[in-house]
Amino acid sequence: MLREYYRSVVRPVLRKANHFRNLYQDRSCKIIVLIYHRVLPCEKSSFMDMVVPFHTFENQIDSILQQGPIISFQDYLEQSRGLKEVPSLQFILTFDDGYVDGIKYIAPFLKKRGVSGVFFICTDSMGRNKPLWDWYIMNKFKDQLLPQKIMRILYQYKALSEEERLERINRDFSIDFSKTNDADRCLNWSEVVELTRDHFEVGSHSKSHSSLAFLHPNLAHEEISESKRMIEEQTNKECRLFAFPYGGPEDWNNDLIQHVFHTGYQGCFTNIHGYNRFEENNLVFKRVIMTPSTDVRYLLG
Repeated sequence: MLREYYRSVVRPVLRKANHFRNLYQDRSCKIIVLIYHRVLPCEKSSFMDMVVPFHTFENQIDSILQQGPIISFQDYLEQSRGLKEVPSLQFILTFDDGYVDGIKYIAPFLKKRGVSGVFFICTDSMGRNKPLWDWYIMNKFKDQLLPQKIMRILYQYKALSEEERLERINRDFSIDFSKTNDADRCLNWSEVVELTRDHFEVGSHSKSHSSLAFLHPNLAHEEISESKRMIEEQTNKECRLFAFPYGGPEDWNNDLIQHVFHTGYQGCFTNIHGYNRFEENNLVFKRVIMTPSTDVRYLLG
């Protein structure tokens, strides 16, 4: 009860106050990286606010465009080299997990608006005609448990390797991971290639959508390097960006960040809430998670 009160009442007030403080006290040029998970043509959100209704998404993007430009990562690099002017406030759109709504709903809308985005995919799930593992759990318990309890379940399993995780979830909850689901499936490789042909950036979100900091370092490094190799092999394009699965402070560490750049990525993205100062130019980006209730007027908060 208290957690829900904080989320729905206290946090919006704090973020509004922080927005104005950051807007007027911090004169640096700012980049806000937004993260969406799923966008679907539904009337209301579901799955712990991970699904943003398409009409809400349209309104959010149109409102954001009134505040500042939405740029590509390539624009950011050219700004860093002094080849382009740097606005006082600008945005980068990112879409995690690689679901089919990226090609069905998100990309066509962004093309109409003339803006770019980065799609982070989990390479082991491409072309399997099914969701990521955590979607099965959320779908099973969405009408039975509170979101906080579902998250506790996810946290128990995100730290496991894929093989061990699927075995234990099947044993504990009798979830059949062999069942396909076309509506909630991840992209296939031809759709990923189509995104790159439409000038969207495709980055890695690891192979198996595990919390890499909990894995053995060799396994974690493989998740980073092999997913990059697979994306480049399938798309014939350089994979420049990596987003840590789950992205919280417990899900990555300095060793993993160093391995990201050692592997050849040019930027990595966390789920640490906040905006980025252009002048810092450290290529490790904070992000703002977008939900149906996100007030886009106060994204600096």
